[in-house]
Amino acid sequence: MTTPTISIVTPTYNCQPLLQECLESVFNQTLPQSEIEIIVVDDGSTDGTWDYLQSLRGEHPNLKALRQENSGKPSVGRNRGLAAATGEFVFFLDSDDWFSPEALERMVAAAREHESDVVVALAVGDNRTVRQASYLKTIYDADVLDDGAWRTLSPWKLFRTSLVRRLGVEFPEDMVQGEDQVFVAQCYLAAGKVTTLADYDYYHLRGREDGGNVSKQRQSLRNKLLTTTRMAEIIVANTEPGRRRQRFFHRVIFRTLAPGLGKPFMTAPADEQEEFLSRIQREVLTSMGCDDLAAARDKSRLRLAVAREGTVAQLTDLNHQLAAGPSYVAENGRLHFDLGPELNALVPVELRQVTDTAKLNHSFEGLGSTANGLAIIYRIQTPLTEVPGLALLPPVMELTTRGTSPVTVSVAGKALDDQRWQFDVGAELLPQAPTVPVVWDAHLVLSDGSGRLGSSRASYPRIQDATQARAVALQSPEDGAATYLEAYSTTHGSLSVRQGGGPKFTAVMVSHYGDGDLRLTLPGNSGKLRAAALLTAHGRLQLEHELLADDQLVVRQPGASTITADSTPAMDHGVPPFVLEVECERTSSQVPLILADGKLVPLKLKAAGQKPPAGAVAAPTTQHHDHNRASPKGGGLSGLLDRLRRLKRHALRR
Repeated sequence: MTTPTISIVTPTYNCQPLLQECLESVFNQTLPQSEIEIIVVDDGSTDGTWDYLQSLRGEHPNLKALRQENSGKPSVGRNRGLAAATGEFVFFLDSDDWFSPEALERMVAAAREHESDVVVALAVGDNRTVRQASYLKTIYDADVLDDGAWRTLSPWKLFRTSLVRRLGVEFPEDMVQGEDQVFVAQCYLAAGKVTTLADYDYYHLRGREDGGNVSKQRQSLRNKLLTTTRMAEIIVANTEPGRRRQRFFHRVIFRTLAPGLGKPFMTAPADEQEEFLSRIQREVLTSMGCDDLAAARDKSRLRLAVAREGTVAQLTDLNHQLAAGPSYVAENGRLHFDLGPELNALVPVELRQVTDTAKLNHSFEGLGSTANGLAIIYRIQTPLTEVPGLALLPPVMELTTRGTSPVTVSVAGKALDDQRWQFDVGAELLPQAPTVPVVWDAHLVLSDGSGRLGSSRASYPRIQDATQARAVALQSPEDGAATYLEAYSTTHGSLSVRQGGGPKFTAVMVSHYGDGDLRLTLPGNSGKLRAAALLTAHGRLQLEHELLADDQLVVRQPGASTITADSTPAMDHGVPPFVLEVECERTSSQVPLILADGKLVPLKLKAAGQKPPAGAVAAPTTQHHDHNRASPKGGGLSGLLDRLRRLKRHALRR
């Protein structure tokens, strides 16, 4: 019998519908079925899996079905399938995942052409976050550390069977999780050549809605100990002391060990805690790089610093403090954790400095319009205000554009009282946009000047699960066209601001004007009408209005004496001279107006060569002043050069 090119080993337990999709992806490969050996190991399923496998044997003679009593461990099924494999290569395919059609043909071709012992092919997620696309590239002779292979120690890879046989490696059967790391690490470090492929979506990882992925189950402290100490043994046996060895240990310590120092440690019996701490101090933490520890996230850094030299009682004390909410102290003007005399003496001061951004507790208080734009009010509460000697800066609202080249603009808060802050978002935002229309996502940030101490996505609650929105109309400082800033609540109840030539959620359409009244069509999601008012340089004027059927609103023109051009000069900061504001239960929108022949008419977007209506009184040209940018010039060579510079900046951002 001809030796198969590749053996596919698939352990399975009680997931027959997913197994069917999995095997169909193997049957549909472009690599001929005569070159594929499929070995499925049924771990005592009770859902009809075995009968399904038997039904396939007539149509698919390359399928081998093996059955065993339930072990509850994927490693047992993988080892049995590996022992039965006869292919030149072997691939471990989980029964809830699947291949793209050309996956096997492409992997085998790369391994043969480049004489690779291991091929790491790009995996993507289905209802599951997989980040390989962010770091994996196609490299035929890859460095395991530098080229990303060490970041993925899962078994979903192509292995040359002769390498596996020569090493005599198997998946440890006394481990529920982490057994794949031990297997893959040995193959990586013994391979003559490792190839990484990122030119195709080879492998699809399914996130099961029932939470049945074994990798998502919580690990015991004993399993953490087995994973970290066995990985440490492999690394020490295959590397020389120095920085490269520390880099191999980095993944083991910070991704595998550190999470075990929290809940798994606290819920383990006392004798397991003692053994765990004693062994990791001797076998693992001696290889931890000082710079790596200093760069770790706060909780991991503190736990590792205590675990490195401390006792079970001291690590337990630290975990209790972190769970209850740590205390803080200012040292040299910077925020530090105050862990009490004993732990403060154990953990050096530089490792106790707060570097993570904590969630900033806040509540939405209100969103309104002012003469200059949007006024957004939040109540911000933080215990950091009670830390003596800590100089907090006023909170900032950071607005960041969506897209591949984000731009961030910061708006400083103005204190209304001890806890309430107002953030004014207006015309200063307009020229910063890389493109229009654009959406800005809002975050609230608290800092002491050395870095972020607190940050949260700004909330904007939805009303009865419906979008809440408010729009203001401004004039672009560059061309005088009407521009909208529209704050709205996202589906997750967060605040975003849309900048564009017209509102999206609050669009009030002017359907008729010119006979003394303005007829408007309200948005369907607006809710109950509350008010219609004219905003001028001198204040807010309530207007008579009538609500008709089909969301139609008729607004009466104010008296001519109240809106004469002489008494209503244009507003500053790029705001149109007259604005009609229509406020409803869930939306509030504005319509920019100008005065034409004694009547208020809509201010339309500028078009090339378009002239304003006869007798129109428009706002004078205003210049936008920003300390970070040169003011735009009105014309001539300097104006042309300034516009070209802006276009170049915007092109680079894209």
